[in-house]
Amino acid sequence: MRFFRDDSKPEDSKERFYSHTICEGNPDSLVLEVPRHWHDYHDEYMTCIEGQIELSLDDKTSIAKPGDPTVFIERGHVHGFKFPKGQRAVLQELTDPTGEFKQRFFEDIFGSGLSFWSMMRGFSDGDTYIAFTPSRWLDLVCMAVLGFVAKLWLPRKGGVMPKSIAPSMPLDGKKMS
Repeated sequence: MRFFRDDSKPEDSKERFYSHTICEGNPDSLVLEVPRHWHDYHDEYMTCIEGQIELSLDDKTSIAKPGDPTVFIERGHVHGFKFPKGQRAVLQELTDPTGEFKQRFFEDIFGSGLSFWSMMRGFSDGDTYIAFTPSRWLDLVCMAVLGFVAKLWLPRKGGVMPKSIAPSMPLDGKKMS
C-alpha cells in the first residue's frame, strides 16, 4: 500500500490525499481480500488503475477494470474488495473528508505485525467496522468488545492513542498524474 499527498490540491480537496493498494499478482502469493466492512465518518471513492478487482457494495458484486467509472461508497454502506490470484492489480482510494487518517490507521495496524488482534485494535479506534451481522448496532457492539480485548491483548507501543491519531511517517509526496 502506498500513500500520496498532492500539495497542488487544496487541503479540503478529496484528491489531496489518496492511496494505492497494490497486489503484485505473483503466482505463489496469497489472494488479497479486504473483508466486508463499513465506515461511519467518511465516504470512499475506488478506482481500478490496473488489472481487475472484485468490488462488493451492499449486496452487489462487480468486477472493476481500468477505464471503468469510479465507485462511490457512501458512509454506512457495507463494502469490500478482492484481488484475483496471479494478476497484478492497483486500486486507488480517495476519502471524503480527506486527510492522513487512512495512512495513520494502516501504520497502526501493520506496525505491530498484521494480525486479527492488531486489526481489531485499530478498527476500534478508527472508523472501520467489520460487517459481522446484518445490524450496524450489533457490528458496533462486536467491534467495541473485540477492540477492548485487543487493547488488553496487544497494547500499542507508547500507550493508547486518540481516535485517528497514530504514529505518522512522511507521505510519499508524489503528485497525482
